Amino acid sequence: PPVKHARPRLKVTQGIPIGAVFRLPLGDVRLTLVARMQHYNANPRHASDAYDADVYSPKSVRIHPDGTRAYVNSLEGEVTAVYDTRTFAKLAVIPHRFGAGSASLFLDGPPYDYAFLQGDAGRTPNRFAGKPVEMEFTHGGRYLWVSYYRRDYDRWSLGPSAVAVVDTSTNAIVRVLPSGPIPKYLAVAPAGDRLAMVHWGDNTIGFVNIAGADPAAFRLAGLVPVGDRLNLARIARRPRPINRDAVCGSCLRGAVFTADGRWLLVAKLHGGGIAVVDVPAGRFIGTAEGMRDTPRHLLIRGDRLYVGSNVSGYVAWFPVEEVLAAAREHRAARLGGERFVGEGVRTIAISPDGRWLYAAVNLKSRLVVLRAADLALMDEATVDSYPVGLDVTPDGRQVWVTSQGRSLRGGNSVCVYAVDILAAPPLVTAEGASPLEPAPNPGATLPR
Repeated sequence: PPVKHARPRLKVTQGIPIGAVFRLPLGDVRLTLVARMQHYNANPRHASDAYDADVYSPKSVRIHPDGTRAYVNSLEGEVTAVYDTRTFAKLAVIPHRFGAGSASLFLDGPPYDYAFLQGDAGRTPNRFAGKPVEMEFTHGGRYLWVSYYRRDYDRWSLGPSAVAVVDTSTNAIVRVLPSGPIPKYLAVAPAGDRLAMVHWGDNTIGFVNIAGADPAAFRLAGLVPVGDRLNLARIARRPRPINRDAVCGSCLRGAVFTADGRWLLVAKLHGGGIAVVDVPAGRFIGTAEGMRDTPRHLLIRGDRLYVGSNVSGYVAWFPVEEVLAAAREHRAARLGGERFVGEGVRTIAISPDGRWLYAAVNLKSRLVVLRAADLALMDEATVDSYPVGLDVTPDGRQVWVTSQGRSLRGGNSVCVYAVDILAAPPLVTAEGASPLEPAPNPGATLPR
């Protein structure tokens, strides 16, 4: 059964003044709110506080590798909006709706061993609206991959979803590949020839061969179950409504390839631990335990694996080789260090120079900055409630944060913070664990 936690009393924060400065007395980082795109105040007072109807339940944000554009997925708006990172002007809107004229975009047939749902009589599977969740750049930024939570006709997410390929030179969708159910996360191999689609909906990983630069040649390349694969037919027989944010098995979420591309590490948000997949063999080898409950987002920097744990509220790091060994030996991995930052840790990101770690803390409505070497708290900024996604520009001078909202409260906002470094910390090394902090009583719901 899904994990249950008491629901805390949450205060909604919106309308933080543009120009607000955040700095801790002993911190080495200063954050300043310099711009916002939002869909809750049609008459903002500041020129850099833009009312934008395309910011509707924004789930994630990614900065193009050249640093000039930010892509924002609006889940319920069914669009990806593109913004200039210098002027904050909106450059384009990419709709995720497909009709009869979109047939040439699709890879024929259902993915792997799935079958399309019959749905309404006469429905064509590739005519749908997609709800964009996460993104990944490939081919040096030429293509942006966008995953869809579900096709709109598949209300309970029981059939294949899809992943779109956007040509960033035109901001147009040039290919759509089918996926398994609820591909919440995407990860690209270091060599750039393989993409992993992490299927929250049934405990599987779908691989895609993306070698070469022609999207028409991209092909599905194998499905790997992580432990027991969910029986979708059995789920379909459950009484409606079906909450697929909770009926998801291990609720696979964040994933990252090791530097050599040999292993894929996957966060098991429900049940805990980091699953390890042998990529060349196409085989799940085991789960490394020892992480705080609800691991959600993973990053690798050098020989460290950073883990953000959602409900638990911790950011931690583990030696990568220790995690791989623990998975093979079915044991707990040795912790390098951890820091409690607040319940609801969603996306984490590391600065390009490897010195700073950022975390979106959903239930605290905060953007937290940690020193990556020892996870010491360096700064904390108030964010429109409730932050989910974030990314850092390649020069490290801006952090973009999406606030999706919860239960129709808060959200509908993208905040942009300027980053000023007041002191230079050491680079991340294999040593330097931070002191542990006691865990508070958990106080959040499980998703997403």
